[in-house]
Amino acid sequence: VGAAITFGETNRQVEVHILDRSIVITGTIVVELMKYIRSNQQFDRIDDLKKQLEQDLIAIRQCLPELSKIK
Repeated sequence: VGAAITFGETNRQVEVHILDRSIVITGTIVVELMKYIRSNQQFDRIDDLKKQLEQDLIAIRQCLPELSKIK
């Protein structure tokens, strides 16, 4: 939840990543926020954002151990 400030966005939005699945969503979904991972950050380089997203994924998988078993 937040603005994509790295890309110059100022409006807050919700971005959801569905892990380990390839699906198409054509309607409304319900999202449950389970744990705060980090604050909104601005990155100077896209590669830095990508590296942070990889770290976020590690943190998320540690919070939800059942996801780490899926590959």
